[in-house]
Amino acid sequence: MNNTRKDFYLCKWYADIIDEETDDVTIIYLGELEWKFLKVNFTNILHLYFILIGQSRFIEERFRGEIQTKVYFKLKMYQWLSIFFVLIGIFLSMISFDNHTTDLNFICKYEYLIPSILFGFIATFALAIDFPESKKRFSRLSD
Repeated sequence: MNNTRKDFYLCKWYADIIDEETDDVTIIYLGELEWKFLKVNFTNILHLYFILIGQSRFIEERFRGEIQTKVYFKLKMYQWLSIFFVLIGIFLSMISFDNHTTDLNFICKYEYLIPSILFGFIATFALAIDFPESKKRFSRLSD
């Protein structure tokens, strides 16, 4: 079995195991456990939910073969939506909330914005991005 066929079966297995419903239920259940037993603030769970759902949807949509899904700038429409979810999670994590209340205080911590964006780019390039048209080494990790 060649590598392309192995990758296809591995990706199909991953897409079958990690679907949207089990992903949502798992993340909501973990958030509920953190909230009850670890006394984590609800807003932390909320922004982590958006970030984790966005990342998992991005990976899931990468391996789906739905031809009716529109593609914009080499990414599927749902991948753009998942990027938007991650950005919502990042924005929510920057908002200052009072302890144990859900009232918005809207004092953004702008001093964290530039380092967060830089670290996000470093993590993205180090862990997840493919460049299918590139001829450089390690640029096509999914092929």
